Amino acid sequence: MRIIFAGGGTAGHLLPAIVIADELRRRNVDIYFIVSNRGIERDMLVKRGFPFYEQKLRPFKRTSIINQIISILQIFIESIKLLTVIKKGEKILLLGGFASLPAGIVGFLKKCDVYVHEQNSSMGLANKIIAPMAKRTFTSFKNTKNAKGNLLYTGYPVRNEFKLIREKEKFEKRLLVLGGSQGSRRINQLVASCALILLEKGYHIAHQTGKKLYEETIELYRKEGLLNIKSLNIFPFYDSVASLYNWADIVIARSGAGTVFEVLAAKRPAIFIPLKTSADDHQYVNALCASESGFVFILKEDEANAESLIRLICLIAEKYDTEIKSKLTSMMNPDATEKIMEAMDAV
Repeated sequence: MRIIFAGGGTAGHLLPAIVIADELRRRNVDIYFIVSNRGIERDMLVKRGFPFYEQKLRPFKRTSIINQIISILQIFIESIKLLTVIKKGEKILLLGGFASLPAGIVGFLKKCDVYVHEQNSSMGLANKIIAPMAKRTFTSFKNTKNAKGNLLYTGYPVRNEFKLIREKEKFEKRLLVLGGSQGSRRINQLVASCALILLEKGYHIAHQTGKKLYEETIELYRKEGLLNIKSLNIFPFYDSVASLYNWADIVIARSGAGTVFEVLAAKRPAIFIPLKTSADDHQYVNALCASESGFVFILKEDEANAESLIRLICLIAEKYDTEIKSKLTSMMNPDATEKIMEAMDAV
């Protein structure tokens, strides 16, 4: 039996699939990925030794009519190409994003068992198109907005190293700054603008900028006169991000599904600054759901400035022992991977 994982465009689409694929590979199941050609997926899959096919596709949403027409033509062309890649009777798990559509189309034509996994709290366009025809639709959040199809709440598959992180007994003023797989210019600028004050207050900062935004972020810190400071670590990307969560006291990040569930699994207080242009405002809804934990806080992008961020960091520090520490229990569904595999009859 071969199981195909199809979709992508961002690391957030791919990460839960890699968790499931790793477990299936341990059980000698044949795995294959169908992804976009953006390069993010390539880096992740080559490192882990998974075979894959890259599609030449461009996003459909939030672009011009001309680009939308090109996107539809590319989906049609890639669907034709996949007719020789996907075999009748295979199982396909669609991960969302524009890169999932050709595999979904061919999967139905070849009478494959097609499944959908929705990572976010609001179902994306590609999944909304495919889900009503899929055999099963798996959701990461209990009440996923606009969810369609034969729904099963499974939770979000998170790597085991996050589940092993223990809550911190002592607050040590350690800030971890993330911006998603591609980095966030807005968060980079925001943290650089208030880093001097935070460092003077005794905080340590580990700042992952994103590969494409590294040089410009270094320049921001250079203008602030903050390079070569022992308590400030700036880097483009760090693959073993679980070790960074283990180090951190507070995570400052966007609120894509992957980051949200990593924070909840690691039991780390977080300040989420949702991307206001995310499709259907799903990042804000993700953050809102996570805030039910009592240790996640939301700072809207339009309200985010150096003063408001510093104020929120200090509030978490002040209330850590008296209010927050007692709430640091995982909100994760620990059986997400097993539930999905069982529902797919993959084990």
